[in-house]
Amino acid sequence: MEFLAGNIESADNPFEKTVWDSLCTIFEPYEGILGYKIPSLGFKENEIPSFIVRSKSFGILILDLVTEKVIEFDEDNEFWKTTDEEYIYSRDLSLNIYSKELENSLKKNPTLFNIRTEQWNDDIVISKILMFADNTDEEIAELESSNGNPLVNSRWLLDDLSTELNQIISSGDISLSESTIDLIDSVLEGSNIFSKVIRKKVVAAPSNMNEFIKKSLDYTFKLDKTQRQVALQIPSGPQRIRGLAGTGKTVILCMKAAIAHKTLTDYGIDHKILFVFNTQSMYNQVKAAITEYYFNIAKAMPNWNNLHVFHAWGGSNKPGVYYNTANAAGARVLNFMNVKGSENPLDAVYSDLINTAKDKIVPYYDMVLIDEAQDFSPAFFETIFYLTKPVDSDPTHRKIIWAYDEFQSLTELKIAQPEELFGKRSNGIPNMPNSVLEGSYKGNIDKDFVLPNSYRNPRINLLVAHGLALGLYSKDSKVPMDDRGDWIARGYQVNSPATQKFVEGDFVHVERPEKYSKNVLERLLRDADSPEAKLVDFKKFDRVGTELTEVVSKIENLINVQKVEPEEIIVIDLDKKNSQRNFEYIRQQLDIKNIKAITPGYIESTDSFKEPGFVTLSTAFRAKGNEANVVFIINTQRVINDLTARMRNAIFVSITRSRGWCYLSGNGRGTDELEEEITQIVKDSPAFKFIFPNEAQIQRKLVIIQSTKNVEKADKEIDALLSDDTFRALLIEKIAQNPELVKDIAGLNKTEQNGD
Repeated sequence: MEFLAGNIESADNPFEKTVWDSLCTIFEPYEGILGYKIPSLGFKENEIPSFIVRSKSFGILILDLVTEKVIEFDEDNEFWKTTDEEYIYSRDLSLNIYSKELENSLKKNPTLFNIRTEQWNDDIVISKILMFADNTDEEIAELESSNGNPLVNSRWLLDDLSTELNQIISSGDISLSESTIDLIDSVLEGSNIFSKVIRKKVVAAPSNMNEFIKKSLDYTFKLDKTQRQVALQIPSGPQRIRGLAGTGKTVILCMKAAIAHKTLTDYGIDHKILFVFNTQSMYNQVKAAITEYYFNIAKAMPNWNNLHVFHAWGGSNKPGVYYNTANAAGARVLNFMNVKGSENPLDAVYSDLINTAKDKIVPYYDMVLIDEAQDFSPAFFETIFYLTKPVDSDPTHRKIIWAYDEFQSLTELKIAQPEELFGKRSNGIPNMPNSVLEGSYKGNIDKDFVLPNSYRNPRINLLVAHGLALGLYSKDSKVPMDDRGDWIARGYQVNSPATQKFVEGDFVHVERPEKYSKNVLERLLRDADSPEAKLVDFKKFDRVGTELTEVVSKIENLINVQKVEPEEIIVIDLDKKNSQRNFEYIRQQLDIKNIKAITPGYIESTDSFKEPGFVTLSTAFRAKGNEANVVFIINTQRVINDLTARMRNAIFVSITRSRGWCYLSGNGRGTDELEEEITQIVKDSPAFKFIFPNEAQIQRKLVIIQSTKNVEKADKEIDALLSDDTFRALLIEKIAQNPELVKDIAGLNKTEQNGD
């Protein structure tokens, strides 16, 4: 049984906790889900039944606990009088209303219910039980007889709980199908609103790429077990969520924000919640997801005065965390022009805020949810720490929930720990020690979650993205993870070696199981023996002009022949220096073919992305946080030519934007090597097989990758020195006079001679 304790700890009702513990013990051996006060179905917190169980063998069981002692039913049995002389609405009637609402929600799905025959298509049974915590059976019977209105639902006493439940379990004689269970669960958790249900009839035998995409997207979105555990439960303190791009982190955070907002609103608690992110184009996506889920569970719109959705920066015309915080603290407010020369402008403004005004930052938010946490520096996290109210007397106990995209950067193969992120007090003690993520909160709510399932990318796309990012099949750019646990956390199984840590010379064989790849497009294409089954394709060209012309031609074919919507096509250029010129050419040529395009950040606003009817032209950085059915990546030769490995990060981000096809292309020097890497990755898929490289090689590359210095500029300057005979001779003389450097070069040559 899967247990969802929700906010049972914050509710602080001893009767409910006692019953919860008993229910967990009784149901533990059985398959299903047991939840506390979920789903809400638009009801207020005090109207939601206490517990709900979903089982394959006995269906849905709703249990409501009456914790007050009831001393009188009114004449209509509509209101009950309690020992404190208060009248409460009949829990018997509210349980019935809730049950009917749940039944109606399930009946809206034609797969579950036949509206013509008014019959369930599967054996769906909904049972209701009312439990009295402080009344005897005789007292309830007397109250019923006093007005002649008996209870509608079955009643139990707590003493009878175990006996009665075991009878229900043992008498269960239905067997719900897995598809029915998926649909029921999606309604119970409210995730059905995120389903990709195509309103037009899906073609049984797709004939073009658009039809294959539609068929792959026509499914009921249901949280997997890990997602459900993290999305539907609100922790009482810090929590970290990790997962690859496309594992559902943004949706999970949006659900948590909506659930927390509704719960606090229902309890009448004045509160402030912040949802913060880095990619500006995500603003509409996040706000829409929160609104949709909140309306589904509350039947009302969110109160945006209490729930803030902000970009990390902001400005005079647009609210944002930095701008609002600096203003409130009376600190100087820097804009982009003030820090545009910095290696990381966002870090620069937050570092300035921390250095000049951290003592003036007043805790304002009760809860903060951080998406795209991998994009933020420690100065940002420290600012968030000071902005968040302590939950209790422990200053480290703050309700901050941050979600990382694993592997968005080679600089973060080892994830940063709380002590590195949230700053230190004046005495040097960390604001948030690493121990805050150890173990779980009451109700078995984990403090640190890893999401292994990828919903966005087909498996081959993810393998090519990882293989290129880590340089696993490159000649001299291998930067593989050396820890078994790091591979497992990213959804791989390690076949060899058997050790926890990998060392030079180890034969590494890791595999990505199909069960962790939830995108079904690859399977649909394979089963149909489609000519479009090649989801990752690489082409090389002599020059960039030919490459761009081919991209334009392919886009025209996708739209006119394969019927792909223009907004489901993204073109990403890895050549940032020339991207504006390249995009102008592509846009002009598409316009001639009557195909419209947008270039966010160049002509259109940075918030513009995937506008209906428009192809999107973007850099890798601006594409982060977005996705599309078809992604083109041009000028990929820069991956091979770039010794800083920044381009390996960029191509990983770019490939992982694709829900379907990914077309890579390059021109000139480096394309042969890149083609060889991709070919080998595809050949070995769904696994990686390589010899673990020399540790010194890895560390040398990591020093370059992790440097905050302008290594691209230094790389160009070194190239300039080597191209001049005089400077080249001088450089050799300098090297010759440095024994340690000569030793390092000799060691490098020795490694290469050994065939690595």
